[in-house]
Amino acid sequence: MATATQPVPARRTPLAVRRALLGAASLLALFLVATGAYNALDWAARHTTTERAAYPGVRELVIEDASDVHLTGAPARAPLVVRTRVREGLRSPDLDAERSAGRALRLDSSCPNLFGGSCRVEYDVSVPAGTIVRARSSAGTVVAEDLRASGPLALSSSAGDVTAIDVSARAIELTTSAGDVQARGLSAQELELDSSAGDVVAAVATPADRLLARSSAGDVELLVPNAVYRVDATSSAGDVDATSVRTDPRAPHAITAHSSAGDVGIAARR
Repeated sequence: MATATQPVPARRTPLAVRRALLGAASLLALFLVATGAYNALDWAARHTTTERAAYPGVRELVIEDASDVHLTGAPARAPLVVRTRVREGLRSPDLDAERSAGRALRLDSSCPNLFGGSCRVEYDVSVPAGTIVRARSSAGTVVAEDLRASGPLALSSSAGDVTAIDVSARAIELTTSAGDVQARGLSAQELELDSSAGDVVAAVATPADRLLARSSAGDVELLVPNAVYRVDATSSAGDVDATSVRTDPRAPHAITAHSSAGDVGIAARR
């Protein structure tokens, strides 16, 4: 005579765990509803304002934490003119323009980290020739055109492209963490071009004493004047071509170009 097998009772999730999961799901649902409502109100309250200010006698310009930055050259001794475009919704950015005794102007802006929503600050600056410039964008692009700096010039972005066109300075540094570096008409004794997640493409107007170009995740393409250089061009995962460049280990001009995940090409202008 066969013995009937009794079904094994299904294991149930402990009551305390079920309550905790239900509570977490409820909180998540409330959070999503609240976030959606906040975004709708923020969009409805969104508006944009533009302000213009002139600063005579500025020798150095420092811009920190902007969204987009656009710099254009102006005649020497002209006032430095700043046009600030602010987009805001339910929350507003913090803005600061500070002049130092050393005739430096510092423009600083920041949007709230939590529920920043529509917040955005863009600077359009007319920069007199001879001004030292340092500009950094935390969430946008940096563009410089027709600038003539007497000292070093440094442009950087944490989340966008950096572009320089017809720019000259004693030293030029263009860096981005999440975009491309694009440049043409650069003139400086020292050039440093660096991208962590994009291409580096540059055309140099005059031979630099030291040109360093690097990309961690893209190509490096350089067009340089027809001169003699010390060249160190390498790639960890791509092709390297610098055959059109005249080289000499004793040359006064040095080029170092490296890519970790792309091609490296250096060509001489004929």
